Amino acid sequence: MLLLVLSVTLASACSEPASWIKPADGPLVLELVYPPDGTGPVPDSTAIWGSVGTGRARLEVNGQPVAVEANGAFAGFVPVPAGDSVTLEIVASVDDAIVRRSIRLSRVSAGPRTEPAEAVRPVDRWVRLSRHPNDTVDSATQARPVFTRWAPGGELALPIEQGIRVFADVRTDAAVRLRLAPDMLVWAAASEVDTVAAERPNVIQATDLRIDSDIEETVVSLSVPEAVPTHAEQVPGGLVWTLFGVRPGSDVGLVDPAGLVLSLTFEDAGPARVRIVVVLPANPLGWKSEYRDGRQRLRIRSSRPLESGLQGLIIGLDAGHPPGGTTGPAGLREDSMTLAVARQAADRLRALGAEPVLIRNDADAVSLDERILRAEAAGVHVYVSIHGNSPGPGRPPTAVSGTLIYWLESNSFTLGRAMLDEVARALGQPPTGLLREDFAVIRTNWYPAVLVEGVGMTLPEREAYLRTPDGIGAYAAGIVAGLQRWAANWPRQGS
Repeated sequence: MLLLVLSVTLASACSEPASWIKPADGPLVLELVYPPDGTGPVPDSTAIWGSVGTGRARLEVNGQPVAVEANGAFAGFVPVPAGDSVTLEIVASVDDAIVRRSIRLSRVSAGPRTEPAEAVRPVDRWVRLSRHPNDTVDSATQARPVFTRWAPGGELALPIEQGIRVFADVRTDAAVRLRLAPDMLVWAAASEVDTVAAERPNVIQATDLRIDSDIEETVVSLSVPEAVPTHAEQVPGGLVWTLFGVRPGSDVGLVDPAGLVLSLTFEDAGPARVRIVVVLPANPLGWKSEYRDGRQRLRIRSSRPLESGLQGLIIGLDAGHPPGGTTGPAGLREDSMTLAVARQAADRLRALGAEPVLIRNDADAVSLDERILRAEAAGVHVYVSIHGNSPGPGRPPTAVSGTLIYWLESNSFTLGRAMLDEVARALGQPPTGLLREDFAVIRTNWYPAVLVEGVGMTLPEREAYLRTPDGIGAYAAGIVAGLQRWAANWPRQGS
């Protein structure tokens, strides 16, 4: 009997209350968070969320009822009338009081849309990669590499340090094509290609291959007269580092393995490129290529021992936004919620022996590039960007009813997998996706990095949960559990 009572008591203590929403009966209002007036283009239906101030109110959009929660919050999915320019007529009422509002929307035009192709014209000159200072970038943006694409506006190709000279063969008004080798062509935004640079040989010599090592990292380097584009890719058993516009000099030499490196193979990889295959005993924590003191260097960060767990781990906790961010139906702002979660996660991690770093610790806006530089300056071993989700155009609020994780670089996948399971479990909702996506704050190989859309803020029940210590605590606990799981398995797992 005692065991039965104990099990029932524990089950009751762990179960979620029927609702986190507390009844409210304030004055009738119509605070519409989304969509704002003038939104467009919108497809056949649109999400709509906000508050009417009282749970007794009724709400209609173009005559269609939308459910109102006990606290006055609402989140619905309503049809958009036919036509290119349409209006949503929103009516809230309670007793004898009525509030009306009209929202103008612009619909997606029916049928396929065709855009004229941009004219491509020859350039055939050497250029230098550099961002021009302007009002929309800060010093952090000026320090970050230029991220090239395989096609204008297409998938990410490889980062190239600012200041490097490359050969440009064609351009459009918006983009310039760069010839890194005869068979290696990438595109950069025209705004990131500086004026004409002095001509240099198409291929330069690399000499004096070296390996230098300490407890934190191993550096493979070559002497070259100036910085060149490079690409490092994780493969089973190690890394492949390719340098473009380079050929091996007669005295390039070979060196014995050292530090993290088990073996090193230097290859002439065809016209205007060399390849260095680095064999490693375990997956590296991170890596980056840079040019310093006349040498092109590949820095490889050592994996941490399994038994160390979170002890001494420097963890970047990035409270997503501002600028931007979502607002829930009853007014909860994403930037305030994410900061509360980051602070509580930091407290929990500190108690476990980790060294958390709050990338943002107040309400001031921090640019995306500045967030990366702050993480690098702090020497973080791992990075978690914390967010609250909202549906995209044409999706209902319920589309964000689970946990979604984004990763980009290969050393981040196992972190994403651990974070997906643990955050979803902690918040009591389904894991809905582990997606590869090109978001700026996770665009780095130097440390594993993921972006966590832990919970949908546009759902009234979830928003109410996140207003409570329990909700913030659950989100923070999920992040900590995800980090613990990743740290316990990282060196053994493939990418």
